[in-house]
Amino acid sequence: MPNLFAYLVLFSWPLVAVVLFRLMSVQRALVWTLIAGHLLLPSATGIKFPMLPVID
Repeated sequence: MPNLFAYLVLFSWPLVAVVLFRLMSVQRALVWTLIAGHLLLPSATGIKFPMLPVID
C-alpha cells in the first residue's frame, strides 16, 4: 500500500500539468508532462473504489 506522499503526488499531477500547459507552448508542455510524469509519479499505486476495479 502506497504512502500518503504517493497519493499526494498522484492527485496533484493534473494541476501541475495544467500549470505547465499555461506557461509553455503545447509541444514543450506535452514533452515535459510525459517525461516528468513517467519519472516522478509512483508506478505501483492503485486506487480502490467500492464496486469498481482497481484504477492503476
